[in-house]
Amino acid sequence: MGNIISIKEMMQIDREKLVEKATKEVKAKHLSKVMGKPVYIKVQALSGSTFASIMQMAQGKDGNVDIGKSRVAQAQLVLRGVVEPNLRDKELLEYFNAPTPKELVEMLFPGGELVNIANEIGILSGFMDETEDGVEEADLGEEVKN
Repeated sequence: MGNIISIKEMMQIDREKLVEKATKEVKAKHLSKVMGKPVYIKVQALSGSTFASIMQMAQGKDGNVDIGKSRVAQAQLVLRGVVEPNLRDKELLEYFNAPTPKELVEMLFPGGELVNIANEIGILSGFMDETEDGVEEADLGEEVKN
């Protein structure tokens, strides 16, 4: 068994570090190909409530994942999780003739790339685990044992 942290030890934690959102630079493969050089975007972790509310968009009436709706949820994860560049920037939307940020996201990160970026945000947020075979959802229903 591990050591259980005491209240005194907890009060030594830097509160700013505790609430700091994890970030990561992720290669934008399609943009890299188009621009002929490596291009990266910066993504950040999302809060539990934000992540959960977005993932609810992917549920069908029966409560199961609706594949058609999952793409909308993944686009929203990317919109909320990408911090650089600002994908809601009015000039950027106008330049690419994208009526909405969601359409810009789908243009910049086509196909499976959108899914991969959404997965990176899920990993940073603690809702997915990276495995040798790819990414799997974390077990959110795990029971706590005493």
